[in-house]
Parts: sequence; structure tokens; C-alpha cells
Amino acid sequence: EKHRAQEKANLFAAETAMLAKIGRVIGSSLEIEEVYEPFAAEVRKLIPFDNLMINLRQPDKNALVIAYASGVDIPGRRQGDLIPFQGSVAEAVTHTKRGALLLPESAGEIIRKFPPLVHVIQAGLNSMISVPLISADEVIGVLVFRSKKKGAYTERDLNLAERIGMQIAGAIANARLFSDLKKTEQALRESEERFRLAYSASPDSININRMSDGLYVDINEGFTRQTGFTREDVIDRTSQEINIWCNPADRQTLVQGLREKGCYENLEACFRRKDSSVMTGLMSARIMVLRGVPHILSITRDIGDRKRMEEENRRLEERLQRAEKMEALGTLAGGVAHDLNNVLGIVVGYAELLLNDMDETSPIRAGLMNILTGGERAAAIVQDLLTLARRGVSNRKVLNLSRMVVDWRNSPEFKTLSSHHSAVRIRIDPEPNSLNISGSPVHIGKTLLNLASNGCEAMPNGGVLTIRTANQYIDKPVQGYDEVREGDYVVLSVSDTGEGIPADNLKRIFEPFYTKKVMGRSGTGLGLAVVWGTVKDHHGYINVQSEEGKGSAFTLYFPVTREEVTADQAAVHVSAYMGRGESILIVDDVKGQRELAAAMLGKLNYSVTSVAGGEEAVAYLKEHEADLMVLDMIMDPGMDGLDTYKKVREIYPRQKVIIVSGFSESERVTAAQALGAGDYVRKPYIREKLGLAVRNALASSSS
Repeated sequence: EKHRAQEKANLFAAETAMLAKIGRVIGSSLEIEEVYEPFAAEVRKLIPFDNLMINLRQPDKNALVIAYASGVDIPGRRQGDLIPFQGSVAEAVTHTKRGALLLPESAGEIIRKFPPLVHVIQAGLNSMISVPLISADEVIGVLVFRSKKKGAYTERDLNLAERIGMQIAGAIANARLFSDLKKTEQALRESEERFRLAYSASPDSININRMSDGLYVDINEGFTRQTGFTREDVIDRTSQEINIWCNPADRQTLVQGLREKGCYENLEACFRRKDSSVMTGLMSARIMVLRGVPHILSITRDIGDRKRMEEENRRLEERLQRAEKMEALGTLAGGVAHDLNNVLGIVVGYAELLLNDMDETSPIRAGLMNILTGGERAAAIVQDLLTLARRGVSNRKVLNLSRMVVDWRNSPEFKTLSSHHSAVRIRIDPEPNSLNISGSPVHIGKTLLNLASNGCEAMPNGGVLTIRTANQYIDKPVQGYDEVREGDYVVLSVSDTGEGIPADNLKRIFEPFYTKKVMGRSGTGLGLAVVWGTVKDHHGYINVQSEEGKGSAFTLYFPVTREEVTADQAAVHVSAYMGRGESILIVDDVKGQRELAAAMLGKLNYSVTSVAGGEEAVAYLKEHEADLMVLDMIMDPGMDGLDTYKKVREIYPRQKVIIVSGFSESERVTAAQALGAGDYVRKPYIREKLGLAVRNALASSSS
């Protein structure tokens, strides 16, 4: 199944790359006759043919003109010939604006349906695809593929042909536009209407600027669609004034090419839209004379979708390869570990038995001790292999990561690490109100030790190793080494000020046995592979940031659990923040957060109502009262927490409020508190912290 999926992905990537290459060929010249031959050569690689034609409509003659023909010669169907439109396949696809796949069982059958095909059948061509060439929602012609082989084409070929047809149709429309411009240089005013029709038909961005001062004198609708700038925004202004070039050097490259050659083809550059977003375009330009005055005609195609598709394909392929490689290595490691465990059980067991029966003064006792110690070390490596094979987590329990980090500071492993790296200062910064996670203390402890050991070894001349835990609420995916999804997490961060990891190595650091250390001297090459396996076993994510000479930071995201470690964890008895039936209004745009806060406060004996945004909160308070609002600061779309609070104060100037947010305390939080809001509670929160904040706000004097 994976092999088929990979083949499908590879095929899609190859087709996309080939379509992109066809697009570059099409965009390489505004002279369409120069494009047809290389276009046919590239198209043949995607859809093999014995005959290919581009036929353009001649509505005034109710006919088609063969603009280009390649392959098998068909009498009466040569380049430049006029062929009937009525009763043809072209007429059918013009009406439907969809391609046609023709795989006739017999010659008579297809000729009866489409009489003009008699010459084609006589030439021995038995399979056909015909797709419409559409510009500005009008069919301007057809692209035709023909093969001598029966049943040569499939629906997939038809779909590809339609996509290719869209590309060449745009090029033909642009070529017609360019041809019209050249023909009417001395009579622009007289042919304004005809020029405007062709000019507006192009789906690409087209603009005309005066050569002497760079002022825009005209743009088409495609320019406005792509950039957001209207005619009123740009006419009689320069590209520098509207700040459309992201990189001024690209503009200089274009100007230099125009001065030297009078034209510039296929300049890939980034352009700034009116809303400040950025588009990637492929621009071609040349100097033209209008009414005796030199101007620059520029045509730009938005290739952002193509670039994004290429980048997404690259990232998906990279992740797929990484996942497949780790899975294959894990399977191998699991099998090896199983066999090694059987062998090591005998070695370690018998070494221990012999030692128990041996006199303390025996001369071979030291040798047996070495066998036992070596066997135990090998067993530890086997455990790493089992973790890598994703077989090591047999049961889970509720853990507090901050407590684990603090306890680890008092462990023998910490003392050994400190003694071996005495020049390294180890800082531990645990989150005092850390939420809980569900997992294996053994594997997470091993992960912490591996990261700390690696960090220390990266600082042979000393430095600072920082181990930090924190609660973090992520409301939108975070892109990095992993893509961290939305949710509540407890974050473990291990950072050093050491040598850093070269960018070329960063992609492979989690592979088993991939190490730049001397094997056998400072590790097994499994340390980071175990970290990767452990994080994935805990349904978490990992991010790595590193810069050579400055150090590295490994950030691990573990999903939060709302289960308690032990009943005696609470530092404050629940009676201290129980409610007395007061009414609470929760305002949060995230449904899960509303439900969580409502559940917590409901169990604390409060009467809870929740709404999904600031506007709903204001409307609710116009009809009802609330003793306290629990107000999210960041809400999208609509009013944020500060704006909501200001509106509520217009109704109830003394309304009590506490602020919650997944972000660090901001200026808007400070501004809300200056207006009278109570405590700021950072997401993710525990019941005690929320309950105490609510109780304190209710007990305080009115705002």
C-alpha cells in the first residue's frame, strides 16, 4: 500500500514538474510561432502522440485554421489549412467547453458521428483527444492529440490534456495581444476597442509604463486581480511609489535587460500586493513605441500556486521519507533487540550465578565482573533499541514533568553527568504550576538524560545547559522540524551554548547510529533516536533549533492530561476557592476552552454561561447580569478581550473581569487591567489557578 502511495506521489510530482516545464516553455516568448515546436516536444513526454494539432476558430468563416501540426501528415490537414467547423469534434467541445476522448470501435462509427474525421481515419489514426482552448471564458480553438494505436488514451490523459490546453490557451491569448499591440503602434487610438478586448482577455497581469519616467499609463484587469491595485491606485505613479517590488534589485535587473536588449524574458521575482501580502510572478517585458513615445509592456504570470505546490511536495516527500526510514530502522532494531535479549539473558544470568558461588579472592572474579557489567550495558542498549522499535512503552501513568525534572536533579545520573562535565553549569527552570501528562517515567527520564548528555558533550570547554518546563497553549499549527498541532502542551526544553549542529546534519540527527561522535567512546548513536521514538510514543512533537557556534535547543511538546497525579498535590484546599452560586460568563472563541472552563467552574459551585465572542458577550449582558466575566484576550474574528471589556463597561461600568490568554502577558492585557480587570491567567490553566483568580476577583471591591 505504501509502495503504491509512493508511486502515486512520485507520478504526481513528475507530472507537476513536467507541467511546470511546459509552462516555462510557453512563457519563454511572446511570439507564439516560436513556442509551438518546443511546446510539442515537451508535451510528447507527458502524452505520446502520432499527430498533434492546434486549430484556432475562424468564426466569420465557420471554420478552423490549423495553426500548428506535428507528426503524421494528413492530406487536407496541414498547417495553414482551413477545415470545417460544423459537424466536427471541435464544434462539440466548443459547446460543452470540456474535452472529448474518442476511442472508436470502428471507422464507420466515428465517421458517421463526425464526418470531417474521414481524412484522419484514412491516415490510420485510431485514438483521439480533443480539448477546448479557452480564454476569457470563450473557446478560441482546440488542442488535438491523435495516435495510431487503438485505445491509446485514458481519462488521465484527457485530464492532463485539459490542463495543458489551459496553458497554451493563455499563451495564445497573450500572443494575440502582443501581435495586436505591434500592429497598432501607430494607430492605438483607432484600434482602442479591439486592443482593449484582447488586453483584458489575458488572465495574466499586464501593465504599460512610460519609459522616460516609469509612470503607469495602463493596466489590465489581470493586474488588479493579482495585485489588488486598481487603476486609480497606479495610473500616473511609478512602481517605486506603490512599493510593488519586494526586492529593488529585481527591478534593476529588469531595467538593465531592457536597456541592453530591448526586452527581458522570464524574470522570477516577488511582488508586494496592495494588502502587503507577497506574490511570486514570472515577468516578461519589452520596449514598444506608442504614438512615437517609448513604453514598457510587462506581462506577469502568478506562479505562487506552482511554487507552493513544489514546496509542499518537497516537504511531504521529506516527511514521508523520514517516516519510512524510521519505521524500517525501527523494525530492524526490534528484531535485533529481541534476539540480543535472549543472548544477554544467558550471559548476564550465568555471570551473576558464577559470581554468587565464587570466593571473593578468586583470580577470575574480576573478569566475571567485567562480563556482568558489559552485559548490563548491552542490556541498556537493547532497551534503547526497543524504544526505537516503538515497543518500549507498556504502561502509562499520570506524570508531572516539572516534578520529574526537579527529582532528576537529585538523581545519581545527574551527579555523574555533573562530575564528568564540571565546566558546564546546569540550570533547571521548572514551571511551578505545571500541568500533567500521561506517559512512561522511564522513557521520559531516559529522554531527559540523553538530551542533557548531548548538550554537555557539545560544550567541551564549558558553558550553560538549561532545562526548562512550561505550560503552553497553541491555537494554530506551528511549523518547524515537526508541525505542532493546536492544543494544550507541557513543554520540555533542553538548550546549550555549545558547538551547534551544522544545517546539513540537522535533518538526520534522529536517525539511529547517525552520529558525529567517535562511536563507542561517548555513546551508541541511539540517544536522539530514542528521544524521537519516545516523543512519538507519547503523541507529542519535537522541534530543533541550532546554529553553529551558538548552541542548540531541543523543544519537546507533550499533550496535557487533566487527570491528577495524586490527591495531595493541591497546595490549597478546594474549599478556599469554592463558589457560592455566583454567575460567571465565559467568553472564548475556542469551543474546547469554553467547555473546559465551564466544567471546572461548574464543579466549584458557580452558575456558568459561555459565549463564543465579544459581540455575543455584549449582547448577552444587555439582557442579563453576570457577577464575573472570564474573558479570553485573543479572539478571532471579531473583537478581542480589551475591546470587549471596553464595550461591556459602557453597559456595566463596574463589571468584574479576569483575563485568560494562551499568549504571554501583552500591552492589551495591561491596558485591560488598568481599566479595572482582575488577575491574568495564562492558558493552559489548572482548576486551582482559575478558581483562585475567580475567587479573588469576586472578593475584591468593585472595579
